[in-house]
Amino acid sequence: MTGIPRVFIHARPEQPQFGALADGLLAAGFQPVFQRPSGWKRADAEPRAAYCIVDGLRDKQEEIAATYRVLNIPVWVMELPRLRTEPDAWALLLESLHWLPASSTRAAVTPPAITKRFPKNILVIGQKADDASHQMNGAQMATMMCEMVAACRAAHPDLPIVVRPHPLDTQEVPSDIYGADAISVGTKETIREAMRHAAAVVVYNSTSGWDAIAAGVPVVTFARRELCSYYPYTTALTNLVKLTNRQRHDALQRAAGTQWSLTELQSGRAIRGSLLAYTPFTAAVA
Repeated sequence: MTGIPRVFIHARPEQPQFGALADGLLAAGFQPVFQRPSGWKRADAEPRAAYCIVDGLRDKQEEIAATYRVLNIPVWVMELPRLRTEPDAWALLLESLHWLPASSTRAAVTPPAITKRFPKNILVIGQKADDASHQMNGAQMATMMCEMVAACRAAHPDLPIVVRPHPLDTQEVPSDIYGADAISVGTKETIREAMRHAAAVVVYNSTSGWDAIAAGVPVVTFARRELCSYYPYTTALTNLVKLTNRQRHDALQRAAGTQWSLTELQSGRAIRGSLLAYTPFTAAVA
């Protein structure tokens, strides 16, 4: 296979999504090379690789991705998707967890916008600590949440504040940590039902922001532009503007361009139709 561009996959080959991806790379004219991340060392980085693929951006994968970026080699990240409904669907992102192509021709598979909304509060949604998407520990995330609640209170003193913790956050939060007028709720109610009553969803860079866009609810982010994949589709806390139908459609189409079923991965369609259609490092994020 001399002369065939090699793609280094840092994952376990027995995982179905990576087996399908390897088949798709072969179909697209690449040579997949598996390297298990657990024993990976910087010396194992291949400076002549065409691409590097990592399984999420946690633990060793972040170091692998950073090493390849220094070598100016594009990094693809495989993660769980937000908009596809197939049980075997996966997201395949270019450059980092937060990079999305500027446009897409793929149809978004997503619930319709909530038609009967009764906005009566500001919904502040928490995130799990120590996540690669924000790199804040538990104390830092708690501080950020308090800052978000305080900003919501100052901007909208007439609206109650509802704080929804991350469903995997097992830490107990004192009932008064956000102030006596803030309501901390559990996560038994579906997030879509919670959004039915939200004048806006306030997040750092949680993927719940995509859920809010899909539901047709205004989204406010406290993250910098480069850390939030849906930043162009957010609104200011002081001026809660809902996306137009066209803007919502464009946002969901853009996200759908990175999300693929196992069949699409295996056939090579995900490689030819999404990732190779965009120039690494230079594609503008609209």
